[in-house]
Amino acid sequence: MTKAKGGKANTSTATATAGRGGDAIKVRQSVSKKAGLQFPATRINNMLKKNRVAARVGKTTGVYMAAVLEYLIAEILELGGNIAKESKKKRITPRHIMLAIRGDEELDKVLKHVTFAGAGIKGDGIHPFLLPPRKPDSKTKTTGKGTSPSKTPTKSPRK
Repeated sequence: MTKAKGGKANTSTATATAGRGGDAIKVRQSVSKKAGLQFPATRINNMLKKNRVAARVGKTTGVYMAAVLEYLIAEILELGGNIAKESKKKRITPRHIMLAIRGDEELDKVLKHVTFAGAGIKGDGIHPFLLPPRKPDSKTKTTGKGTSPSKTPTKSPRK
């Protein structure tokens, strides 16, 4: 158990009775566990105090911030997992995360200027001139002896 600056412990205690004698056993429970969170609320609260985000930081600020962060991460991972599943992959890659964020209107607005390392770029952002030339499909019908129709020659301008 670690102590905060004010001498208070990071965990709270709850009492439970055990055995015949009914002796009370103190069971420590973290603030995050009480709130039903996976993210460390106390650590986030301490970081807010340490980095001087505000002049005063309340006790529940870390819990609220942890809940918001946990929700955002869960949302991004869910969307990324859906994209990974669509592309028949078992592992979520940075590309899947980027495509998930760019596909969601609200997340894209929040993370508009974020660059994802190792994710590439979104496909529709490439100018057609920069793309490699498309080869004609073998399924398309050709005219004549299997050659494409030729363009009519144009005269070059006189110099």
